[in-house]
Amino acid sequence: MRIIVVAVNAQGASAPTQLSEAVWSDLIPPPPIIIGIEPLDHGLRIGWSKPAQSASASPIRSYRVTVGPVVRTVTVAADEPVGTEYWLNVVDVGVLDNGTGYAVGVSARNDSFDPLTSWNTATATGTPAGAPLLLAPPTAVGSTSNSGAGDASVNIGWAGAFASNGRAVQTYYLWIESSGSPPACTVSGVGTGAPVHNPPSGVTPLPGSATATVVSGLAADTTYGIVIYAYNGQGCTASVEIEATPRERPTAVTAIDVEGPVANGAGRWDFRLLGVTTSGGDAVDSVQYRLIGSGVDLSESALAAPPLLLTSGVSHYGRQLQVEVRGCRQFEQLLCGSWSAPFDLGVAVLIDAQPSIVPTGGTPNDRSVAISWTPVEFGDYDAVDHVCAGGDPIDYPTASSCQITAAPTDDPRLVVTVTENAVTYTREYRL
Repeated sequence: MRIIVVAVNAQGASAPTQLSEAVWSDLIPPPPIIIGIEPLDHGLRIGWSKPAQSASASPIRSYRVTVGPVVRTVTVAADEPVGTEYWLNVVDVGVLDNGTGYAVGVSARNDSFDPLTSWNTATATGTPAGAPLLLAPPTAVGSTSNSGAGDASVNIGWAGAFASNGRAVQTYYLWIESSGSPPACTVSGVGTGAPVHNPPSGVTPLPGSATATVVSGLAADTTYGIVIYAYNGQGCTASVEIEATPRERPTAVTAIDVEGPVANGAGRWDFRLLGVTTSGGDAVDSVQYRLIGSGVDLSESALAAPPLLLTSGVSHYGRQLQVEVRGCRQFEQLLCGSWSAPFDLGVAVLIDAQPSIVPTGGTPNDRSVAISWTPVEFGDYDAVDHVCAGGDPIDYPTASSCQITAAPTDDPRLVVTVTENAVTYTREYRL
């Protein structure tokens, strides 16, 4: 038929306007039946079936599919039977965002005049989704257990490492090995509605709610490669490979090699630690020690590698000493073993009389020297002597002073000796 339009107002009717082409008087097809909506990366896969319609209606020749603002048209054969199923992938990377819900509409189109037709539309909603996105590497920290404990492990975390990208992660897979390359994890067939998941081999599956795990039963001082895979039905995304090495602390020190006391500058004789032996025979990079004795500063020493002098300021001199030692190794972090039982040392020696030596007299033949000093404390020494020498006569007005009459060829001086363990240590002070 042909359509003529006349506009009428208070002044009367307009001249008639006739459409240029004849149009059919037709029946509008009923809405299709939506049989499925599946997520795609930045899109949706939409399925529907052909509806039954009146025999007097013109045949369905196309379908109009909308996903949010995106419109697609599908042309079909007019003679396809009722119930024929159709699937269409609607993808638009620039418009459809993963994780955002969109209204979906499907309407059947026949020869009814489109500008004057209100088409019957089946509606639903769908959310695009893609494979999980990798945001950051996972973390892994090796254990630092005591040597020989046999409980080496790695603590692995991946909180914040992945984004679901529109569909929740269903399963995480953990790969951890000391050699070899990480396996592949794939998902195919998503775009055809027949997804096939090939999980990686040799892995441990973990629930999608997991964010951390501990792997035990590992070997100490062995470096392990680690990969986390995230699977959400749309794809399987692997993290970067990271590494972690369980470590063991050094075993306890059971013996030490010490010499001394040996000279350590003017008036000081200290013990020198040459090396240590551990119960497990393991090597150490460095040691810490702490000296034990009456009135001795018990602070732990700084790390140092043998040989090293055993000191604690000046508090340790003149005291019977013991020492406790522990071995340390520097890995990704510093690891130290337990403190040893005390080892006997002996007595370190300090001679520091701080004398004042004052010459008097007008001529070389009439030279007098006055010496005063701070006596060395006896402490645990076997003997301590303060002797003035190098003149005649020598007078001792007090226990810590002397007066020496010295000829030009004399050598006036204070001689301090400490005897300890049958060894004599001497320091002389001169003009």
